[in-house]
Formats: sequence, structure tokens, C-alpha cells
Amino acid sequence: GVHTCALPISADGSWEFWFEFWLAALREPELSLRNRAGDQGWQEAFRTVIAAGVDDGSFRPDGTPEQVAAKIVTLLDGTMLRRMLGSQGADDDLDWAVAQFVRPQVGHHNPPLVVS
Repeated sequence: GVHTCALPISADGSWEFWFEFWLAALREPELSLRNRAGDQGWQEAFRTVIAAGVDDGSFRPDGTPEQVAAKIVTLLDGTMLRRMLGSQGADDDLDWAVAQFVRPQVGHHNPPLVVS
């Protein structure tokens, strides 16, 4: 099967919202708790996709689904910051770059990996 996970990367300002939220969460304990819950939900979405790929033999990661999901979320957070700050090359072939990072992380070997 094909394993998909939509990337929340957009040009509509939503990344700026999250950045502002993260900054506020540094100062506000209630927002910090909400941020952790949201982060755990995002990592769980990736973990679920990775675990399903392991179960059906599509993925052979070098690490647990939890570890690989944490790496992917870290990459996406860094990518968001680069795009938001207008770093050179941050928009160049972003989908391709993310897929190139993700493939070896999950030990992808057969069905297409769709990053959208």
C-alpha cells in the first residue's frame, strides 16, 4: 500500500501563528501544556504511519517508530523556521528534500512514499 502523511506547510501564515504560539508557550504554563499535547499528537500521526508500514513490511526503520517520528518532526520544525525566516533555498524542492530525508529514516523500500 501507499503510506501518506500530509505536511502542514503552507504559505497562508499558519506557520507564523505556530511560531507565535511557541513563543507564548515559553512564558505561559497553560500554553506550554497545550503545546506539548499538540506536539505529541503530531508525532503520534507520524508514528502511526511508520508503524503501519513496519507492520505490512513496507518500512524497515533504523529505530523505533517513535524515534523516527521524532526525527521527522524535528526536520519539519526546522524547515518551518527556515521558510518563515526566508532562508535561501528553504522553498527549493522542499517536498523532494523532505522525502529524501524520510525515505532512509523509515527504511522505505517498496510502495511509493507520498509526501503532500
